[in-house]
Amino acid sequence: MRNVIPFIDASIRDVPDYVIQYFESTLRATAIRRNSGGDPTERARMGYRVDVLIKFNGLHWSPDLGCGEVSGGLPRCTSAKEWMDTLKLGWELRDVWVLTQDQLNGVDASALVVWGFTVVARTIRIYALTAAGGLFHLILAYEAPIPSSRWDICNTKIAYCTMLGFLQKLDATKKMLVNLNSERTKILCTGVKRKKLSALFCSPPITGSPAKKKKK
Repeated sequence: MRNVIPFIDASIRDVPDYVIQYFESTLRATAIRRNSGGDPTERARMGYRVDVLIKFNGLHWSPDLGCGEVSGGLPRCTSAKEWMDTLKLGWELRDVWVLTQDQLNGVDASALVVWGFTVVARTIRIYALTAAGGLFHLILAYEAPIPSSRWDICNTKIAYCTMLGFLQKLDATKKMLVNLNSERTKILCTGVKRKKLSALFCSPPITGSPAKKKKK
């Protein structure tokens, strides 16, 4: 974790309305999905535990903009750990995407792209998630090295520029959310009926994992 935090802080920390949470933050989008339609008398299920969570406080529902999973391990983690963290990132971004669709109900947000990253040993990978053709698509957008020491100036510059590029993607998502939220507010304030989007776009189905049974 400590080999990537300096680059996140240098590029994103001081951006207005952005909040960065480190070390096993609970993903609200997953908690909402897991508890939707459940028995309110039963114990609520928690969301995924995210290593890095980036939130945008510029809207009333404080959407999550990005997630990060740090696999760690030197010289590197096992292939199984790397694969499971990549899958987990995809599930996290999927839940963020779905919750955003619910919050923006009434406007077409099907073109939304959400962003995340994984850190494996000394490599950072930037991923994008979107929905098309009835499926979710997790795409590896870029991969860059992380410096192995403070004297590794070349990789330091590459890692910093990579996080600046990641910030640009977050800003593009933020701008889209603000515009869609403004459009939805106008629709609600003018009393115009919301668009029927079900016929135009159908969110891919999600098969949730069952709740774990308590051990007797």
